[in-house]
Amino acid sequence: MPKWLPPGFVLSSYQPIGEDGQESLMYTDGLAVFSVFIDSADKSGALPAVDANLGATVAVLTKGFLNKRRYAICVVGEIPRSTAREIASAISPLPASPMP
Repeated sequence: MPKWLPPGFVLSSYQPIGEDGQESLMYTDGLAVFSVFIDSADKSGALPAVDANLGATVAVLTKGFLNKRRYAICVVGEIPRSTAREIASAISPLPASPMP
């Protein structure tokens, strides 16, 4: 989950981590939408970092560590590039659910 979101954005869709190691989150403010994709970097191999846009759509792909595991983190949406970078750098693991 991002530790920081642009003002007004709320989670609108969540796909939990599946057997493939992928997780996705979608956020909206009612007008703009962006998605966050988190994937095991072990499978992503030599994917380069991405910081690009096509028209109003921005894509930022970074690699980082969550819970001592390497991940690829991608933010895609109709938001400013600097905002996408900030969201990608603010990703943190979901808190573990308490054990009964």
